[in-house]
Amino acid sequence: MTNSHSPSNRASIPELGVNLPAGQGASSLMLSLLRDVCARYPDTFGATTLPTSSASLKKTYAGLLVDIEQRRCASPKRREIACWLQNEVATRTFLRDSGGRERPLKDLGLNAKPLPLEHLSSSHASGWSPQLRYGNKQWQGREISGLIDDLEARHRTNSATAGTLRRATARLDSHGELDLSGERFVLLGAGAESAPTEALLRAGATVLWMDIVPPAAELHTIGGELHHACGRSDLLLYPDRVAATVADFAGSDSVHLGLFAYGPGQGREWRLGAAMNAALRALPSEMVRSIGLLVSPTSPIELHEDDADLATQRLQQTSGWRSWFAGARLLTKSRARTGLPRVCDSIVPLQGVSYQAAQWLEKTIAMEAIAADNPQIPISANVAPVTKTASMNHPVFQAAFRGAPVFEVEAFDSQFTRTLAAMLYIEDVMGEKPDRHRHLHGGVLPLPFSLESAIRVAAAVGFIRR
Repeated sequence: MTNSHSPSNRASIPELGVNLPAGQGASSLMLSLLRDVCARYPDTFGATTLPTSSASLKKTYAGLLVDIEQRRCASPKRREIACWLQNEVATRTFLRDSGGRERPLKDLGLNAKPLPLEHLSSSHASGWSPQLRYGNKQWQGREISGLIDDLEARHRTNSATAGTLRRATARLDSHGELDLSGERFVLLGAGAESAPTEALLRAGATVLWMDIVPPAAELHTIGGELHHACGRSDLLLYPDRVAATVADFAGSDSVHLGLFAYGPGQGREWRLGAAMNAALRALPSEMVRSIGLLVSPTSPIELHEDDADLATQRLQQTSGWRSWFAGARLLTKSRARTGLPRVCDSIVPLQGVSYQAAQWLEKTIAMEAIAADNPQIPISANVAPVTKTASMNHPVFQAAFRGAPVFEVEAFDSQFTRTLAAMLYIEDVMGEKPDRHRHLHGGVLPLPFSLESAIRVAAAVGFIRR
């Protein structure tokens, strides 16, 4: 995931805008939420052992969240638990205005003044032809179906995802293009590297760009209609104005709402997720035609049966050098418990508690709660693969990319992820109701080991190969 909401010079003033409770960081708030949900649902979480402090949570949260999510997915109250957690997060996070007044994000409404918009229309003909480079070959339009067959055969994606991508390629016209003229999208975090902004514009859609950075000049001419806020539509400072702007833009119609904003550091991941969900909840349900977002593969995700079966098979077949690394405790078996719905053990602790809160609480949990309350709204919440973005430009990660094939895992370049993720998203919101197990994971989710330990081993292999 890329940073579409970069740190600004107001980062030293966390008391203004969207915040976590006073005196609580991401770890302490997460721990209080976990304690409370375990106490409220003892039949589900009674066997869960919680850390005694937020400092301890930082060391153990990877395995703990896998355990919590497995137990929730196995519970007959899984949706009730999701709704309770979402409500608690919205109650405990708050918005502070310049006058020092505070209110929970749960109470965010549409009373603020909408941001002024600038309208840019292109004369370019509508029609997006998906294209990407993979395996020393350029794939474009309907021929991408051959690539999908290859990805499924090599377990880089599951059958549900492959089926959706095949329907997406079948939706292309005889010229291999897609026309979305007349469709209206609002993208929060439109400048994110993984956002489908360019694809939607090329397809002729009307797009409202909401981001703290303005759209690049080249986006003004590629197609469709582009609207953007004059000035910065800062979700952390003005989630109420962002929500009011979306409502004003929608008018009496409905819009597709994309939630793609992301920014690291100082709990921004969590606060941005909370702000986007607050803006979403403030809108009347009839105003939201669909919801779209991407989920990180390094979060606790319930697996599709294809991936769960493959993980079990690969663990049973562990031998040779993998057995040696496991015996030396350098490669750790997945902490997911047997007998419960399979959840991947792919959390990377270095990403931090705030990152996991943004992925698990503000995406997985929040979308399940929203789906329970609004089953008529299609929700596209697909898992993206590990992607070679600028944020991954680190020697250890680069070495792990080189060594990843020994685990039948690969990381993809930005164009690959952006193109296929856009195809999935468009098919989800224009086609059949999305399946929650659509995972374009690149092989990460079926790992029978914890991803953290696999990264260490893959990096060692990568350094040797170099």
